[in-house]
Amino acid sequence: MGLKGQPGHRSQTACELVNYIRDNCACSSQRSGACPSYPTELAFALDTSADVTPAIFERMKKIVISFVQDIDIAENNCPTGARVAVLTYSNEAKPFIRFPRFKKKKALVQEIKGLAHDRSRSIRNIGNSMQFVARNTFKRVRNGVLVKKIAVFLTNGGSQDSDAMAMAATQFSASSIIPVIISLKSIPEVKKVFKDAVVVLPRQLQRSQELLSQVHSCTLCYDQCKPDGKCAGTGPPPAFPVNLDIAFILDDVDEMESAHSENVQHFLSSMLNEFVISEEPKASSLHPRVAIVQHAGSYDKEPFNLEFGILDYNAKTLKKRHIQESFDQPEVTSSLDRTVEWSLKHFFSNDTKQTTHRVIFIILSADTNIDEKRLLEISQDIKCKGFAVFALVLGERSNVAALKECVSSPQDQHLVHLHRALEMEMEYAQRFAVAFLKNLEGKWAGTLRKLYDKTIIYYHALLTLQS
Repeated sequence: MGLKGQPGHRSQTACELVNYIRDNCACSSQRSGACPSYPTELAFALDTSADVTPAIFERMKKIVISFVQDIDIAENNCPTGARVAVLTYSNEAKPFIRFPRFKKKKALVQEIKGLAHDRSRSIRNIGNSMQFVARNTFKRVRNGVLVKKIAVFLTNGGSQDSDAMAMAATQFSASSIIPVIISLKSIPEVKKVFKDAVVVLPRQLQRSQELLSQVHSCTLCYDQCKPDGKCAGTGPPPAFPVNLDIAFILDDVDEMESAHSENVQHFLSSMLNEFVISEEPKASSLHPRVAIVQHAGSYDKEPFNLEFGILDYNAKTLKKRHIQESFDQPEVTSSLDRTVEWSLKHFFSNDTKQTTHRVIFIILSADTNIDEKRLLEISQDIKCKGFAVFALVLGERSNVAALKECVSSPQDQHLVHLHRALEMEMEYAQRFAVAFLKNLEGKWAGTLRKLYDKTIIYYHALLTLQS
């Protein structure tokens, strides 16, 4: 088997290719102005919480039916139209219609009309319900570069579980699902997390219809390759915190399975694409700073192979080239806990500003030697100092249990375990990690800061008891 070649380069962007096909393919020109513009997986979730009356539920159903009647339904396996799923939710979600079930609009509308109001005694939890939709409803969808995934939640009020909403927002971002929350009441705690995705319908009927029409035109039917001037568009994605220092700590890539080794190197290279590497790395106030270190798997000697430190390599292209071509094999081996401890001493100086976000990002493959007690002590200490600890684990045999107590809280926002580490799973992991890092001081930074404050209080108490 020969050496792997250099990655190819696209001669056209996705939209340039789409517009070329539209201009030259008769079947595409016939669909000009169709809604949705691209194959779409569209889920609707209706609120059935304790405060939802039959009249309110009927209003929600009419909104869903109106949307469905104004879009094209996918009637066969061709990559066009929308497939529709419908759920109800209160503190948890319940499926009613799954994506593959209906291929005729008339039958779909009739089924939605027949959805009965089953009032729950539970308090609504939008975050938990959104997580269910991300994990289950969108588990099996059509694939493609331009396939859109949209989840529309209709609610009669807010949800107080900010932790669940923060996790849902991260999962939606990682899964490339576009959220829309249509509320009949003001929901400031939800809007704090989802910002422009929240639409509050006023009592004035005409204004409500205008807002719903905007959702139809600027979300369900939005064409990013031929944007409608009346739509604000998605705007630039949030940037990474410029005051971010991050150290990636990973297994010896030469000891990994070949597929895992390639995936990890591609993951790191892709992550660097997301960062804007500083022209002057010592100026931490300008851009994020990145370090990478490898470790191997025994306790014998001094560990570590520093691939590059936070202050090495001014240019992103040089860092990427090092990842792709020059990863060195550690000459000696080390346990994970010693590698983390060594990295802390060498990467994160004592004069780092308190406002700097400091992240330890651990990447493990297969079983790794870990002194679990020592790793827990180290993680407790650095979390008390304001570090965030994130872990990406690849493979069935990986020592996940030891890491669960070491990553930051809540665990499901700081630990991703990929059993097979396929290409699609690695892409999900990258989007999840990117969403996590961007949200360190993003739209729900207050929520995450409270979580870290709780963690710090807890671990201070724990360390006091242990001493």
